[in-house]
Amino acid sequence: MKILNDVKINYVWAHFLLGASLYVGLELLWRGYTHFSMFLAGGTAYVMLIYIRRRFVVSAGWFVIAACIGAVVITAVELVFGIIFNIILGMNVWDYSQFRMNFVGQISLTYSLLWIFVAMFAFAVDFGVCRAYTVLDAVRRHKIDV
Repeated sequence: MKILNDVKINYVWAHFLLGASLYVGLELLWRGYTHFSMFLAGGTAYVMLIYIRRRFVVSAGWFVIAACIGAVVITAVELVFGIIFNIILGMNVWDYSQFRMNFVGQISLTYSLLWIFVAMFAFAVDFGVCRAYTVLDAVRRHKIDV
């Protein structure tokens, strides 16, 4: 059982690192700079999004619903990290107070709607990762030449 638990832990860490890296890259493209807290937030949100995709996405209709749930999750992660890093620690990583419909400058409706598309992207990446793993596993098990 220890080996199985180690595999699960490594699997979660691999997804955490993938999501963290993807989010930092996305933020660098969007804002031109990032902060280490975004690495932590991105990894945390990605792991949660993967759980949502694998639990709820069974058809195209569920994909959109799951992306909306994913946007709520990303918004919640953003709020928690915003309270910790921006308000409590005073790092001022971001400030949404200039947006209408914001909550203490840490989350805004504008970005919450944008997170729907980020969640869709995360689902697509995870689908690709699962597909690649399935092919590589088949190659390894059956020694198929690619």
